[in-house]
Order: sequence, then structure tokens, then C-alpha cells
Amino acid sequence: MKDPVNKVSNFKFGTGTTQYQRLHPALLPENAPIHGMSLSELMAYSVAYSQNLVYYNEKNQPDGYWSDFLLSDISFILSTIISLNLEKLDLEFNEHVSRFYRANQKVQRLEATETIFEFIKGMALRLNTWRQQVNAISLPNSDIEYQVAFELESIIQSQAGEDLRKLISYDLGAGAKGGLGSAVGLSYKEFGEIWESEGVAPVNIFLGDRMEEQYNRAMANIRLVYRSFLNTLTYAKFNFEPYFQQALLQKSDHKPHAALLMAFLSTLDKAQGDLNHVSDRYLKFYYENYLQLFPATSVPDTAHLCFDLADHVDSMLLRKGAKLQSEGTN
Repeated sequence: MKDPVNKVSNFKFGTGTTQYQRLHPALLPENAPIHGMSLSELMAYSVAYSQNLVYYNEKNQPDGYWSDFLLSDISFILSTIISLNLEKLDLEFNEHVSRFYRANQKVQRLEATETIFEFIKGMALRLNTWRQQVNAISLPNSDIEYQVAFELESIIQSQAGEDLRKLISYDLGAGAKGGLGSAVGLSYKEFGEIWESEGVAPVNIFLGDRMEEQYNRAMANIRLVYRSFLNTLTYAKFNFEPYFQQALLQKSDHKPHAALLMAFLSTLDKAQGDLNHVSDRYLKFYYENYLQLFPATSVPDTAHLCFDLADHVDSMLLRKGAKLQSEGTN
């Protein structure tokens, strides 16, 4: 007969955790590759390195840098855009802000303020430099170059130009009555007409009865300008990725020196893969060959089951080893 004793309810069912799921991703060798640079990062690194290599002409006189050869190709310019380290940029800005708040004297605060203005100006200079580099390329079939130049001009005219004008107005406004007493004093002559940086009216953001209040209000406005520039660079980084792939796969007019370097960096991917497997092979050798430790074999799941007889059944013999059929997710 039925005996509902020891009937258990409110079971919580889950999918469980496998042996591999219990391993933290940070402990996996592939989480920290020995050489994790992508093709675009390798190309951008080549540009940065070549900017320190002086080119000597046939008269053995310095005549520019080797980066001029690489930056005559749109692929290398795009690689510097999409390889921009935004996290590092954000960390550097936050460090400047922390140094600003740690300053105890007025002179130190003024120096920290100038450093922050210089840093934000540098973000605008990146966009300006990229546009100048693209416009300097002159090729018969320059569809990609034209599209990239148009995109950069649109970015400057739609948002970046306005942000730069705000920065200039804050710079000039610092010298207004009730401000810091003198402008920050940066030069903005590097920016062309497209930025409309001439004739900007000063805006005093250093408002307040106490110096601390002035700096806090000003920093709130400066952060907004910085954040807008960071969003603009983020948009450029991800928006120009398709142009980079298009330049690699579809352009057929790369100059020989640029094409040769790109081909070398592309084939480096195979050696890079072998190098990044060294850590995995070393761990496997150490655990299995040296320590003689091997992964445990799979163990079948076990469960304790409770049975209730159907209403129309008085008794039933459940033999040892009987197989049960699971229905649904139970």
C-alpha cells in the first residue's frame, strides 16, 4: 500500500557545473598570450617605431623619418586609428585629474589644469593628424581614401569641432574677471579652418566664492568635454575597422615597400600562434610528464530519488539496477 512517509518536496534543480566550468578563465594560458598583438596593432607599432628612425637621403643628410613611407598608405593610417588604446587613454586622464585634486598649492593646481587642457587638446590633434595624413595621399584610384577623409571631416564638423571650441573658450575664460587671473595659454594654431577655432569667445567656468568651489565647477565642465572627445575617438576606432579590412583585401595599388611589410606581418600570424601555445605545452609537460598528474576521468552524475505509487497501484517491486527514463528537464 501507499506510504507517503519521507516524501520530499521543494527540490531545486539546476544544470550543474562541469569540471571545466570550475576552472577560472584567468588561469587559462590563452588568457595571457605571449604575443597577443593583432595585425592592425603590429602595423600601428611599425608606424610608431618608424617615427624614431631618421631617414638619410643620397647625400647622407637627415631628410625626415621612415614613418613618411608607411603613412603614404591608407592601411597604415587606419591601423593607427583602430589600434588606439582607449582604456589607456582613460587611465591617463584619470591620473591627471587625481594629480589635480592632490595638489595643495595654487601653483600646482594651475600646472595640473594646464596638463589636463593639453591632454584634451592632444585628443583633438589625433583627429586633425589623421585627416592631414589621409589628405596627403594622392592616388589615381583613391575611393577608400576619399571615404575615410569624408568620414573624418564629418566627425570634426559634427562634434569634435564644437568640443575644441569649448576647450578654447574655457582656456581663454580662465583669464576673465573672477577666474584664475590668467588664461591657460595653450596654442591652437595647428588646427585648420575646418575646426573654426578662430575668434572663439571666452567662457569663465571657474565660478565660485572659494578657490575649491571654482576648481570643482570647472572640472565638471572639463570632464564633459573630455568625455565627448573620448566618445568621438571610440566611434572612430570602431567605425574605421571595415575600411581597414577593405584596404587590406581590396586595394591593389599598395606601394611595394608597404605591401612587403604588410605581407611579412600577415605571415607572422603563424609564428605568433606557435609562440602563444608555448605556455599550454609547458603546463601539459610539467603536470603530465614531470608530476605524472592527469585530468580526472568523467564521473556519472548520481541522484537520490523518491517514489510515490500511483493511486490505482497498491504495491510494486523496483528491482536493483532498473533504468529510469527522464522527461523534460527533470
